[in-house]
Amino acid sequence: MGAGPDGEFSDVMGEHYNHAVCREEPSLTMSRALEVHARNERQELHFDWAKYFVNPAVRPFWVDFFWNNAIIDRVELGSIDGGHGTIPLPGARMEVSDFEVAVAHLVHDLEERPSHDHPADYLDTLGVNRIRDQARQGAGSTNRLTVSQGR
Repeated sequence: MGAGPDGEFSDVMGEHYNHAVCREEPSLTMSRALEVHARNERQELHFDWAKYFVNPAVRPFWVDFFWNNAIIDRVELGSIDGGHGTIPLPGARMEVSDFEVAVAHLVHDLEERPSHDHPADYLDTLGVNRIRDQARQGAGSTNRLTVSQGR
């Protein structure tokens, strides 16, 4: 979206290629595989942590969550190791959030990938730390909060 000499415009650069619907709540949908960068920009991407793979290319893509077709969340994941793995892209401190990891697991399972290509295995191999996602109030966290009832 933007504005130019001819007025406001919207330019669609790509699209999602895969979609999923939550059976228990059909208003909640997920779309994945929208490329973050154009092909020529992707060729310029280099991640130090990816150099340990036979194929060090990383293809970042977005996973978008929708409620009644309105986008409510977006997570950036990366296809790694020649397309064998999918992980959240670690930041400079080699950290990813528990929610991003949960989304990577969901994408892995929806694509029916082999268990040896599991996101957790790649993250462990790379030494990536998982942190609690405060902005999403722990969504995807395996550390459940216990709520005590007042008297």
